[in-house]
Amino acid sequence: MKNLVQTTFFSLLLEEQTQPCEPLKLKDAYDEFCTKLTDHCTSEKTTLFLFRSLNFTRIELACIQHQFLNVQEKKCPKDRVC
Repeated sequence: MKNLVQTTFFSLLLEEQTQPCEPLKLKDAYDEFCTKLTDHCTSEKTTLFLFRSLNFTRIELACIQHQFLNVQEKKCPKDRVC
């Protein structure tokens, strides 16, 4: 189930919170993630397992988004325009 979150794309997203990465590197990692996602969706025979796997990946992405937004808020408080 964790095979989609154990990709370079997720690693780069987590690193992005502490240090920016090169846009080309992120794009390549995203392309790799999309390929892996497509392969996973077409090869998985059990719909329930596929649903759980995709839902797990969605939750992980939401957590990363939440962490990123919290870091951004700390860098730029709401009462200040950045």
